[in-house]
Amino acid sequence: MSPEILGSFDSIAAAEKAQQKVRSEGFRASDMAVITSAADMDTTLRPESDFPLSIKRGVIGGAIVGFIFGLGFVFLSGSPEFIHWGGMLSIPIAESAGWALFGMILGASGILAVTTVSSQLEERLEKELTRGRVLLAIRLHQEKEIDKIAAILYQAGAADVSSAA
Repeated sequence: MSPEILGSFDSIAAAEKAQQKVRSEGFRASDMAVITSAADMDTTLRPESDFPLSIKRGVIGGAIVGFIFGLGFVFLSGSPEFIHWGGMLSIPIAESAGWALFGMILGASGILAVTTVSSQLEERLEKELTRGRVLLAIRLHQEKEIDKIAAILYQAGAADVSSAA
């Protein structure tokens, strides 16, 4: 995961001015995002490129949970047909398919996507947005760039700068 730095600004104009200064340092526009709402923040912190992985996690995790529940049902039911293992195996397989579908739905919602920042930092950023601030998120190439970019953001008028590595 690439380190990221986020600056908090009083206006969109100030954030865009800072964005231009950072671009003059060799950063691409695709490495930066101006965040003005919680929806923008969610999209920036949980990129769409992570959703296929989120769906895979949901399907695999759901299938495992469903299979375990199904096996538990077979063993706890005490069915006299337990001897006919082939017929009873259909229960955990069906449970596995059902839970895999549930996991796919969860994964598609993005719940299982990994954010690029900690939950504490995410809460702090949400508070900044509710105060009417505008955030500038910059994906860095190397951790050693944090101090340099933080200085540029403060010079451009950032009220606060946070980093996530």
